[in-house]
Formats: sequence, structure tokens, C-alpha cells
Amino acid sequence: LYSSKASQFYDEWLELAIASSGDHYKMEYDLDDSFSLKYNILFQRILELDGPFEDSVIEMENAFYQTKLNAYGVPLDNRADFTKLDWSMWVAAMGTPEQFDNITSATWAFADSTTDRVPLSDWTYTSTPTMAGFQARPVMGGIYAKLLMPESRSSKF
Repeated sequence: LYSSKASQFYDEWLELAIASSGDHYKMEYDLDDSFSLKYNILFQRILELDGPFEDSVIEMENAFYQTKLNAYGVPLDNRADFTKLDWSMWVAAMGTPEQFDNITSATWAFADSTTDRVPLSDWTYTSTPTMAGFQARPVMGGIYAKLLMPESRSSKF
């Protein structure tokens, strides 16, 4: 039952969420310029599930995120200039090597440039090296998401 409902909702989402430009999926169906990081697709990849999301969804999204990439990361969505570093790294883990490097480099740039003298924040601005809030939380383990990907698990470090 769950699988068939998920497939049904996915088909509806594909139709309703695609932007008229065809280059990303909207955060809000009625706002064509809206976007958001589709970070939770990571778990479909980690668990090697057969759906509901096709690879083309995150491939399109990751290409779109590169157009939104600021000096210190990709905004979480179109509503504000902040991101979550853990979720950004989840998205990066699903990208091409170049996309991974771009997002990882922006994350590093934040950590290297911030003047906030606190443990690494997971809620940060993407245009300035300033934390928005949160610090030293366990969610920062998300920066290692790439290590959970099937292609990483099968290789030796």
C-alpha cells in the first residue's frame, strides 16, 4: 500500500512541481521561481531503494543548485540567504564530482572565513561567512554523507 501511494504521489509531484523553465522542481507549486534543496533523496540513494525518485530528479536539481551557489553555500530555499551545512553536504554527496567539490569548497570557505568564534554552525548564511544560529550540534555528522553513498562504501580508504 505504502509503495503504491508513494508512486502515485511522486507522479503527481513530478507534474505539479516542475518549473516552467524545466530546470528544477519548485518548492511551492504556484511559485515558479521557488526552489528548495531536495536533501532527503539522499536516503533513497544510501539504502539503494528503487524509487520513488528517478536519478534524473536529483541530477536536474544538483545542476540547478550550481546556479544558486554563493560564496559560502547554496541557500536552503528561495526565501532567504541561509542554508544548513549538513543538508548542503547531503545534496553534494548526490552530485557529480564537480558539484560535490563546489559545494564542499563553499562549506570550507565558510568554516575558514567566519569571524564567529564558536564551534562550527550548521545554520549559516551563504553570501557572508556568518552563522544564522545553532552551533556544535550532532547534525554536523552530515558533512560525511558522501562516505555513506554506495560507491564510497565499496571502495577502500
